[in-house]
Amino acid sequence: MRLLIRAGMAAATVAVLALSGCGLPSGTEPKYVSPAQSPAAAQGGQKTPPKPTDGLTSEQLVASFLSASVGANLASDAEPDANQEALIRMRGYMTPGAAANWKPTTTKGIVIVRDPQIKSVGIGNGRENVTLQLQPLGTLTNNGDVRAWAGSPAIEAFYQTVLVGGQRRFDDAPRDQVFISETGLRNWYAQQPVYFWSNDAADARLVPDLRYMPSTLSRAKQVAETVRWLRAGPGQLLGSTVAGVPDSIEFKDTPVIEDNDVKVNLSGKANSQGKDVLSRLARQLRWSLPDHQPVKLSIESQDSAGVDSEGYLNDNPAVEASQVDQTRYIVVNESVRSQIIDSGTPEDPLFVAGPDNTGVVAAALNRQGDRAALVRKSGTGSKAEQRLYVSADPPVANPPRYEATNIAGPRLSRPAWITYPSKRLMISDGTRLYVSKAANGRELDPVELGTLSQVPISAFAVAPEGRRIAFVSAGTLMVATLTVDDNGKFSIGAPTQVSTSLGDNQAVGWLTETTLAVGGKPNAKSTHPIAPNIAEPRYNLVAVTIDGAQEEPLPQSLTRPEAVSDVTELVCRVNRPGFPMDYPVLYEANGVAQRMFTSSSEAMWPQTGATPATPVPGNNPTSPFFAD
Repeated sequence: MRLLIRAGMAAATVAVLALSGCGLPSGTEPKYVSPAQSPAAAQGGQKTPPKPTDGLTSEQLVASFLSASVGANLASDAEPDANQEALIRMRGYMTPGAAANWKPTTTKGIVIVRDPQIKSVGIGNGRENVTLQLQPLGTLTNNGDVRAWAGSPAIEAFYQTVLVGGQRRFDDAPRDQVFISETGLRNWYAQQPVYFWSNDAADARLVPDLRYMPSTLSRAKQVAETVRWLRAGPGQLLGSTVAGVPDSIEFKDTPVIEDNDVKVNLSGKANSQGKDVLSRLARQLRWSLPDHQPVKLSIESQDSAGVDSEGYLNDNPAVEASQVDQTRYIVVNESVRSQIIDSGTPEDPLFVAGPDNTGVVAAALNRQGDRAALVRKSGTGSKAEQRLYVSADPPVANPPRYEATNIAGPRLSRPAWITYPSKRLMISDGTRLYVSKAANGRELDPVELGTLSQVPISAFAVAPEGRRIAFVSAGTLMVATLTVDDNGKFSIGAPTQVSTSLGDNQAVGWLTETTLAVGGKPNAKSTHPIAPNIAEPRYNLVAVTIDGAQEEPLPQSLTRPEAVSDVTELVCRVNRPGFPMDYPVLYEANGVAQRMFTSSSEAMWPQTGATPATPVPGNNPTSPFFAD
């Protein structure tokens, strides 16, 4: 028999896909809980954990066992019940002898593995063996974050089952290392970022740190666990770019959850902090808690007058970024224009036709709408190059004027304007990343790589709060911190490699605060493992969490003819935290600008109102973008 752990990708394919699955990175397609899962998604109630129910085959028993570890990663001193319950639950999959010999190690967390192909082999006397090659993605730590294992070799795991009272059980003790599959992580953990204040004296903002909360915990325990995570400090990715909770803040008792708010009690040491610091703590807690329920602080059980979590929306730059104008722009006839021009509505003043809006291959507009950047081509043959131009200072002339910058090369990336930690313009020349010295974007300096050796950067995207950056280097996707010193010098911290199942990574954008949209060469083609006459889906876009632990194809469709082409450019509109995904993704594939929808994509031909123009062969729309 053969079984693959999997989740259905579309309602019409559930019957077939219930038996298929995700293998190693070069194999079949991945699954991912949702590119924009709300932190509140799994908070509707405590879920009953998986158990070795009646009638399971050997394959089903192994699949269930790779989900049964939910909660085992939690620190035994902080959440002893969840930790011990998980281990007791897992021993229930074994015979008494195997359970007695199993010595699991959870002090370093649970290893997340790609959904494996599971095949049992009968060896007689009712016994069956299952040998797995488990591809590790990372370790889920006792603080709920993931330490990525990109590029690590597969781990071999062996399971032998025997019939006990008609039920399959493991007769040999499994490996001491505890695993959880992608499906197990998706089904039994909710993505829940916790937030830390950036280390900026003048304009500190909240930065999310992705964590995973067991859905087997009661809401009260989930809140208590979140508070513990905050007290323990930021994870590996953020490091020293954010501030931990001040030492004078000590949480007392268990937070009290009421219908309208969450009450958090602090020790008397908090009296040393001013109202502003305590209010910031309340807003930080509110963002970090499930459902973002209002927070009220007390000190030694006495109400802290004037301290609340009101105004918390203003602290998260992702909220601001999600509200920026969503006019879509494209390059047509080597000039920038908006995709839709309604009758009587003028073109954006920065992109009015003129001598400077020519020879364009890529462009960007800042969110304030008063500055633009163009990548223009010139020359032919050995003298061909692309150069970055920026719009002249406001007011905007008619036609607009653009000035050349010091950045040129054979192929430049799409430029991007950032708002935080300060207004700047960024671009890559395919080798190095550059950032402007000022908001006007005219003079650009290389971004420092810190202690790293030279890393060629061909595509990049900066997170809404400006303290994290995702980039592609030689086809590899990486995420790192982005810092700026007192002299305005930008630098990239030590990067974390993020694995995807694409054939090659070529373009990246921030889909949510903690999820990336990645485009590139299509995934490796394969056939369905159970029905060889059915081809596995092809895709050239994925959503992947910044820790690499969860991934799914974009859009969620199994039939996209254009998915066999390369995605060479991509831009995203960050989705507002906690809101359903609306797929604000534009990209270029096979030389044509595309707009993504929930289950399909369409070419971005210029339109007047709702009427698309007649496509002209050889005159395709390219390089789509939103205001940054």
